[in-house]
Amino acid sequence: MRAAISVLVMSSVLLGLAVAAASEAGDELERLEAGDVPVRLHFPESRLGIVFDALGRVGGFEVSFEGEEPDEDVSIDWSELTVRDALSRLREAHGLRYRVPSAKVIVVVYAPADG
Repeated sequence: MRAAISVLVMSSVLLGLAVAAASEAGDELERLEAGDVPVRLHFPESRLGIVFDALGRVGGFEVSFEGEEPDEDVSIDWSELTVRDALSRLREAHGLRYRVPSAKVIVVVYAPADG
């Protein structure tokens, strides 16, 4: 019985940590003033950095990169989403992290996988 309770408590703790980490990542993008701006992205075979530049122009915020600027090629055709949704998709697809030091600045933390 104690083992079952310990497993249940440990599972609850791990689930809580995962939810907190996801909330923290999402909350960071909530600080971006232009997060709710609707956007349509059509970039056939473009550099990832160009996509971020376009999002910054549309949303009226500055994009900077911690470390190297991504030179990865991407093909994107997304419609009916917000700037925040697009940033979330890019984060998930490319293993990115963001810092939002102010409502008009986003820092993209890009760490490419070693190939």
